[in-house]
Amino acid sequence: MAGIGYFSMIILVFTFIALGIIFYMSITILMMEPEDVSSKYPDIELTAADREYNKFDGVILPVFAATMMCLFEGNQ
Repeated sequence: MAGIGYFSMIILVFTFIALGIIFYMSITILMMEPEDVSSKYPDIELTAADREYNKFDGVILPVFAATMMCLFEGNQ
C-alpha cells in the first residue's frame, strides 16, 4: 500500500496529459473549416451543421457533475 501513492500520482499526470491532448485537438478541429478537417482527418466527418453544437450552457453543468460523480462512485 505504500507504493500506491506514487502510482496514483503517475496516473494523475497521465490523466492531465490526456485532457490536454483532448482540449488541444478539440480546439484545433473547431478552428478549422469542415473541408480541411475531412482532408486532414479522414475518420472525422464534420459538417457545417455540427458547428451549432459547440455552445456552452452553464445550466447543465451541475447535472453533468452530479451524473459523473454517480458514475465514478458506482451509485447506480
